[in-house]
Amino acid sequence: MAREQLKWVINLFCRWVLISVFLIVIPITKGEASVSSRENTSDERSSYEHSSDDKPISSIRTVAFDDSNPSIILGSHLQYAVDRSGLWSLDDVLDIENDSHFTNVLDPIPSFGFTDKPHWFRLVLKYEGELEEVTKELELAYPLLEFIDYYEINHEGVNRNVLGGKNRDLMGPDIKSRSFVVRIHLKRGETKKIMIKVAGQAMLNLPYYLWDISARRQWDQTQMLVFGVYYGIIIVMFLYNLFLFLSMKFISYFYYLCYILSLGLFMLTNDGLIREYIVGNNQWINIHGFWTLMSTTGLTAILFFRQFLHIKIRHPNLDRVLRLIIGLYLSGLFLSFLDYSIFSNYIIIVATISCTSCLLIGGAISLYKGYREAKFFMMAWSIVLIGATVLMLTYLGLIPVNIYTLHAVHFGSAIEVLLLSFVLADRINTLVSEKLSIEKLARAELHNSHQQLRASHRLKDDFLGSIGQELIVPINGVVRHALELSGSRLSQDQIGFLNTAINSARSMMFLVNDLIRFTENSENVIHVSKPFSLRGSFEYIRLRYWAKCQRQGLLFHYNVDESIPDRLKGDGVRLHVVLYGLLDNAVKFTQDGSVNFAVRSQLKDNEKNKVTLIFSISDTGKGIPQEQQQSIFSPFSLVDASTNRAEDGLGLGLALCKKTADIMKGAIVLSSVVDKGTEVTFTVDFEIDFDSSSQTDHRDEENPVNAGLGSFPLLMTEESLENKNPFEKSHKNTLSPSSNNFSEDVSSKLKTSKSEAFEFEALEFKSKRVLIVEDNVVNQTVMKSIVEKLGCVANISNNGQEAVDYLKQNQVDLVFMDCQMPIKDGYEATRDIRCHEADGFNVPIIAVTANVMSGDKARCLESGMDDYVKKPVKLAAIKAVLKNYLIASEPSESA
Repeated sequence: MAREQLKWVINLFCRWVLISVFLIVIPITKGEASVSSRENTSDERSSYEHSSDDKPISSIRTVAFDDSNPSIILGSHLQYAVDRSGLWSLDDVLDIENDSHFTNVLDPIPSFGFTDKPHWFRLVLKYEGELEEVTKELELAYPLLEFIDYYEINHEGVNRNVLGGKNRDLMGPDIKSRSFVVRIHLKRGETKKIMIKVAGQAMLNLPYYLWDISARRQWDQTQMLVFGVYYGIIIVMFLYNLFLFLSMKFISYFYYLCYILSLGLFMLTNDGLIREYIVGNNQWINIHGFWTLMSTTGLTAILFFRQFLHIKIRHPNLDRVLRLIIGLYLSGLFLSFLDYSIFSNYIIIVATISCTSCLLIGGAISLYKGYREAKFFMMAWSIVLIGATVLMLTYLGLIPVNIYTLHAVHFGSAIEVLLLSFVLADRINTLVSEKLSIEKLARAELHNSHQQLRASHRLKDDFLGSIGQELIVPINGVVRHALELSGSRLSQDQIGFLNTAINSARSMMFLVNDLIRFTENSENVIHVSKPFSLRGSFEYIRLRYWAKCQRQGLLFHYNVDESIPDRLKGDGVRLHVVLYGLLDNAVKFTQDGSVNFAVRSQLKDNEKNKVTLIFSISDTGKGIPQEQQQSIFSPFSLVDASTNRAEDGLGLGLALCKKTADIMKGAIVLSSVVDKGTEVTFTVDFEIDFDSSSQTDHRDEENPVNAGLGSFPLLMTEESLENKNPFEKSHKNTLSPSSNNFSEDVSSKLKTSKSEAFEFEALEFKSKRVLIVEDNVVNQTVMKSIVEKLGCVANISNNGQEAVDYLKQNQVDLVFMDCQMPIKDGYEATRDIRCHEADGFNVPIIAVTANVMSGDKARCLESGMDDYVKKPVKLAAIKAVLKNYLIASEPSESA
């Protein structure tokens, strides 16, 4: 199929070249080459020898007409003579009329090719109609004729001379028109000789008509309709492609816009409309405009062609030829501006024929190689070629003259512009489709990357969480046993070593707890809403951070609005995580000055049972640079990440605060100025607890020390409690290291806190049998120590299978079941225990697990467990479970 298309294109191209050569060369040969010189010394006139087709005549040709025909084509009735010297006058031409210098014209529309020799034309008009007098219009319908001298000669001599042509005044002829139009008046039976001299340096075509006035008006209106449609298409396509160019910024659209603009202006010049309606008698434009626009049209066509079909890459040899043609165009333009001559016009014509040929050859080669856009390109240019061929055949008299044949180039170029616009639109659709495909593929790859990244982050978090859980167990064992050892008789040096070990373990526990909290999945985290005492929490904050500020020589300003409700419902544990993190960060990065803690409340207008708490923590530290304030809440982000930084830590503090605040649906806003300080505002909503029955004893759960530190109570050694300042009863005070008194109230509070942490109420759970199912020896020891000090009798099973076997032979009051164990895990062991229990008796089984996600809790309950406590175990949690499942069940059991 491609080979057949290529053969068709080559055949069409060969015909185009032959017709072009025939149109340009043959008229010149007909006008000049067939003429032989014959000396005439008196007036330097030339005599002619004619070919066999063009027989010499001895008398002028007469055209007789009547009223029956509204229009007559006069071309085939003309006789012409060529003024080779360029010096003939009207008298000279009249003197030779009885000689054989004039040659008959046989074509309806004479065409003499490119010539710079003046041509004289003559004929006689005779009116044989019935009217007394008739007025006709003679039209030379080729607007590019440069100089026209029109003479009317009657029996009395020359009675009228009209000058016209595009290089003369537009108002010279009788009618202002894009072509040369004069009116002739004839009486019945009258004859008039018409002599016309046409000169210039262009193609000489002579479409010569005799019109009725009304008929020419109608023909002119039809032509204007064709022009309106044609130039309307050009303007619309220009604006359409201009919009696409401004949207897409493709260089091919730019070249195509230049081509459409050049083509439209060139056709306006060719049709004479630019002279009639735009530039008028501007001589420079009228002389140079046609050839300049022909050159720019060819140049922009080549540039568009090279870009559209990627000629430079696909056909480098053809691209070299195209660059030579561009050089021809530029040379012709340059010579035309320097000296307007027939030579420069020939250069532009040769460049145009070469350009058309190369475009067709390049399109055919691209079509043969299978490039999709080449098919549409060849269709567009072939239609233009067909239109130009039809016009040439019309001038040669091989095709009838009508509105379609005379404007074949207009129709062809309009269709070409439309097709190329559609081709460019199709290219956009192709590019958009490719872009969408690429974007779809990129989105899929990005989604996969995100999935892999999330999986990687999840794996990292799971790893860190697992490491943290593994670290908590030995650290908790160290702390518990160190606390037990602190009750022994030790020397002063041993007490110091022991305190150092406890403080080191406490610091490690802080880091591990932060790491575990940060690795919690926000989507699966358990949202807690329990009653708690806010003011009780603030007492611990006052004590803790007054002591920290005093050790660093800082002031601690404390201001709590008295209107804040005391009993609230919400996640008090996470509230303390955020407050402790923000306050720790403020104290850590403040070298001198003060740390301020302020709280105020705001009731919500539409929900009266809710209150908004606004916490403000400010300091006079070194501040955070503006460029780091956006990333300061990112994990492992440090203001000073150098190896010699003064502050320690993992960089998780603020990131953990932000993540915890997001879980609580709160907001943290930071404002900081370097060397002046930082202020952080934390805003969060809570429900007000109006139910007095819910105000049970939650001392251990509410204890912010336990909530903030995780698995062990806050220890303050005797050394750290020395020389402390008293806290006043009011909610507004300033604690400074300059105070010297320590009140009994503070001492009692500290002792009460210490006794709540270490003195166990053993009588409540005396003789209760508890089975601890745990594979880790440290956890076994810690759990057994807590349970026994609460008065219970503890037994140990190292895995789930041992627990099942033990319960088959023994009865217990409660089971603490680890979930992850060898041989048989806690879930499977619980299901086996439930299957072998006697009717009416279900031993309470409490899961002891490090996983506290909602899915883990559901799995525990589905396996048959009653409740769960989080590792590392807390005294308050163990105590609350024993109360709930042992003390609360006694009445029903006794009954």
